[in-house]
Amino acid sequence: MHLYDREEVDKAARKEKDQRKQELNDIRTVCSNASGIRFLWRLLTKASCFNSNFDSESHSNMSYLCGKQDFGRFVMGEIIEADPNLYIKMMKLNAKELTNGDESDA
Repeated sequence: MHLYDREEVDKAARKEKDQRKQELNDIRTVCSNASGIRFLWRLLTKASCFNSNFDSESHSNMSYLCGKQDFGRFVMGEIIEADPNLYIKMMKLNAKELTNGDESDA
C-alpha cells in the first residue's frame, strides 16, 4: 500500500468516526428533554419491542412483526450506545407518565 493510500484510509476512518460521534450526540440531544424521550419511546412501542411476535395463524404477519421489531431493536441499541442511562431514564419517565395518567383517569 502506498503512503498516499494509507493517508486516504486514515482520513476516511476519521470521517467515519466523527460521523458516528455526531449520530450518538444527536440521540443524546433528542433525549435531552421529555418530548424527545416520549417520541423515541413511542417508536420502540410501535416497533413491537415489548411484545411477542408469535402468530401461529400467519407466518407472513409474524415475519412482518419481526422486521418491525428488528428496527426497534436497532433504535434501542443506538439509544443504549449513546448513553446506557438514557434507556433507564426512558423507562422511568414512561412509568411515571403511566402512573400519572391512571390518576387523572380515576
